[in-house]
Amino acid sequence: MKKLIIFICLLLLTSASLSVFVFASVNGARDKIEYAERALYGDRTSAYGAVINAAYEHSDNLFWRSELSIGKDNTVTSSYDFCYLVKTVGSGPKYSGIEIHSSIYYDWDIANEESASGLSKAYKEIYDATPKGTERTVTVMLKDYYDYYPVSVNMSVPGYLYRSFDSIERPNDSIAKKEIIRAFNDFFKIPINENAKFEMTVDRDPSDGHSSTSVQATMYNLFSQCVMGESICYISITNTNTDGTKADMSLIPGGYGIYAINYGEEFEHGIDLASLRTVYSVTEAEEVTKMILREDKNELFIFTTDGSKSYLYVVDLDDFETVQKTELPFHIYNLWEEEEYFLIKGTEEIAVIDKDENGFYRTAFIAMTAHYINDTFEVLYPYAAIDYDGEKLITVDFMREGRFNALEICSYYVAVYDSSGLLYYGEYDCSLSANPNVNNYAYNCLPSSQIPLTVKWSK
Repeated sequence: MKKLIIFICLLLLTSASLSVFVFASVNGARDKIEYAERALYGDRTSAYGAVINAAYEHSDNLFWRSELSIGKDNTVTSSYDFCYLVKTVGSGPKYSGIEIHSSIYYDWDIANEESASGLSKAYKEIYDATPKGTERTVTVMLKDYYDYYPVSVNMSVPGYLYRSFDSIERPNDSIAKKEIIRAFNDFFKIPINENAKFEMTVDRDPSDGHSSTSVQATMYNLFSQCVMGESICYISITNTNTDGTKADMSLIPGGYGIYAINYGEEFEHGIDLASLRTVYSVTEAEEVTKMILREDKNELFIFTTDGSKSYLYVVDLDDFETVQKTELPFHIYNLWEEEEYFLIKGTEEIAVIDKDENGFYRTAFIAMTAHYINDTFEVLYPYAAIDYDGEKLITVDFMREGRFNALEICSYYVAVYDSSGLLYYGEYDCSLSANPNVNNYAYNCLPSSQIPLTVKWSK
């Protein structure tokens, strides 16, 4: 009997030990992320010292993090986490400020036939003149229906996560909408240009009189950008018509430039309509393409283009005086902002804009992108991670597969540049992206939607 008990105890102990071993082996494989390096161009030693952190997830419940240090022998550390409930990372609501746009494309309210105005009126006139079962195309001159471009407003400020106000007046409009739309339309008075027109085609159904409509336009398209300070929204708008001519900004108080409005929950509608103002004038020959606000340094960066050249203005927020204006080497399509420098991308070239010994921004170097040098290399997309150590620039981004490169996978590329051009390009195949299913996102481990890819040169 004693021998039987001892045997059973040994069997249980062996089973438990084996279970622990199997569990550790399985979990170890689960936790471990591996990267297979493929050095495809240049000298890989150029990337020595780069530290890349990446985060991945699957179905909002499985989470991995990895850190790859590139050197003579690459090293990888990784971790794994499981959360039964959907795990999210956030810091509260994110506000986008004030967005304004011309609502002519959407300025149709066919339901209110008796009070139809603007394009609603134009559409009704064409519709009524089109027999059932026929199609009619009419060129509508906007000056026949408008004096100024109607302005719509989208708001996202504390107390008002999102509110949208179109420019169509309706009997049941709220007081807030009436006051906000009136204030912005009174301030941004942009006259309809003489040749502004819509080509409107109405195809009227033969049975019940319904119709489909298509339009082509030559006009001014108002779009805006907004950067938010602690209590002020700074707004810029486009100033170019679709035919390349300039829109008339002369009736805006202060003319074309950068506009500001105070916001806060202490104001009735979340914004102080009386504070809408022009704070900085920009020549109408140029158009603002980008703004960056650094309130801690009391600086506003304004990027503009005149169609052939691009410029950077550095503006002091105390007096809105120009601290610096510098010409940029090419037209900007994408821009990355870091504390002490910018990376800008043109069609196929990139440039680092940093500070000289006197604190003024200058072009540090220009290089052709890796994709330009070899079109099988990955494109530099706007969400790439970057770092610059004063001599070398590194860019890292997740690779893409599938139709139209729509599936972002866990593998990533690394490109290193200096003033001589591309030094190194390599691709790092991640073990989480083995045989990705390009037809169904749900079957794949994917880059985290909440924690970005980062890269840093180690000190």
